[in-house]
Parts: sequence; structure tokens; C-alpha cells
Amino acid sequence: MSFEILTLFEINAFVLIVSTISMAILSIIYLRPHQSVFSLMLLVPAVAALAYVFMSLEIGFVQTGDGVVNSVRYIDWLITTPILLYILAYVSVPDSGERLRTFLYLFVTDMVMLVAGIGAELFTGGLKITLFVLSTLAYIGMLYVVINLMINLNKSALAQKQRTIALTMAWVILILWSVYPFIWVFGTQGVAAVGVQGETIAYMILDVLTKVGFASLLLWYLHLQTKVSLKSKT
Repeated sequence: MSFEILTLFEINAFVLIVSTISMAILSIIYLRPHQSVFSLMLLVPAVAALAYVFMSLEIGFVQTGDGVVNSVRYIDWLITTPILLYILAYVSVPDSGERLRTFLYLFVTDMVMLVAGIGAELFTGGLKITLFVLSTLAYIGMLYVVINLMINLNKSALAQKQRTIALTMAWVILILWSVYPFIWVFGTQGVAAVGVQGETIAYMILDVLTKVGFASLLLWYLHLQTKVSLKSKT
């Protein structure tokens, strides 16, 4: 692994660590009634930061027939994406029973997408293509639910600001998560139109936007919810 790539991993680890600490402090100040929910959210940038620390130490890279697979990145996604999907269900679905059903569907499609994606990196030939198609189909199924959540949000009884934030969180998943497969296709595991450094930078930017950006939106959402709770008590 080149010095430049390892330096990029170190930079992103630093950004994610600082972001996690900063948001933890803000949550203590502003989110005391809802701090437990945000504590779950903080696992996302924290796990991502740890993943980048491992990457900077060249841990978790597996040699395959098509090149090198970054297994740490997939472990990160296996942990963090279900949390992000649960948080999306939390802000979008008021009924606890319906929220659980929604999350379980999102979780299953997410796991199929990721496991098939891992297989697509490990295998070659026709099996690689088949697994990539399966991963894509699972992702489309997940996006179908996300779009339905967005439609229902427009009809919800949430305050306008909270509804806007929840919709923005759904857009983060709908748009930014959709960029990851394109990086895979055009990166080193696909047609290799983008080199290792370009692929690394693209993943870094997306990881910050989808994890820190999503957490920032949740912080804002819960802060508004906290203000509503305090007003109702006075």
C-alpha cells in the first residue's frame, strides 16, 4: 500500500474521530432527553474511524484473483448501515410496531446487498457478475422502502422542520448510497477506470457525508424534538 493511500486513511480517521467527539459533546449539552438514541448514532462515525485506523495500519486487506479486497470496509458497513437504517425508520415511522417491521425489511435487504457485494469482490467470472446483480437487486428493494418512507413523511403529523430533516436523511441514503456501486464498478474491482487513489478519495468523501452528515441531521432533528418536549412540560 502506497504512502499516499495510507496518509489518506489517517486523514479520514482523524476527521471521523474529531467529528464523533464533537457531536458527543453537543449531544450532552442539547439532547439529554434523547441522548440514548443519539448514542447509538455515534457508533456509526466511531466504527468508521476505527476502520480507517485499521486501514492506515494496512490491516484487513485480502488478496484475490481480481486484486485486493478491503475487508475492513465491509465490516464497517455491516455494522454501521443497519444503524443508519434503524435511525431512518426511527425518525420516519411513529408507530413502534410498524417501525420494527420497516427496519427488519431494510435490514434483510441491506444484509443481502452487502454479503452479495462481498462475494462479488471475492469471486471472479460469471459468479462475480451474478452476485453483483443480486446485490444491486437487494439495494433496489431497500430503496423502494426508503422512497415509501419519504412519501409517507409528506403526510405525517411531524412539524415542518422535523419533516424536512427526516426527508433529507432519506435523501442521503437514496442518493449518496447509490454512488457506492458506481465507485465499485468504475474502481479497481470493476473496469478500473478509476485508480486506487481516486477510489480511496471517493469512498472517504462518501463515508464522511453519509455518516457524519447523517449524524448531524439527527442531532438537529432530536434537538428540535427536545425543544418540543420542554415546551409541552411548561
